[in-house]
Amino acid sequence: MPPHFEEAAHLLKMMTAKGLVIRSPTDCVAVILRIAGMVAGHRASHLTHAVAASRLLAAMEAEEIVSCLKSRRETLVAMLGSFIGNTLAQTERQASHRPRARV
Repeated sequence: MPPHFEEAAHLLKMMTAKGLVIRSPTDCVAVILRIAGMVAGHRASHLTHAVAASRLLAAMEAEEIVSCLKSRRETLVAMLGSFIGNTLAQTERQASHRPRARV
């Protein structure tokens, strides 16, 4: 499983509760992999979390993987952007607490 898969699955569950619709015949795992992969790819990006989240949601909508009402889009982008920021911060904290090899 790729990094952040379980966290992305939890996020997808929350996003569907807030109005995100996974379009048929899309597999939920494909959506989870897109979200988890975006976090990994965002690390090297110069985009803000909000812009990256908005672009990911727009791309998935354009590919007809997911859909949402316009009235719910802002909430979903905020959830996705927060997920990116929190996941990256958690990853950095974990990396800084790893014991260093003694030379």
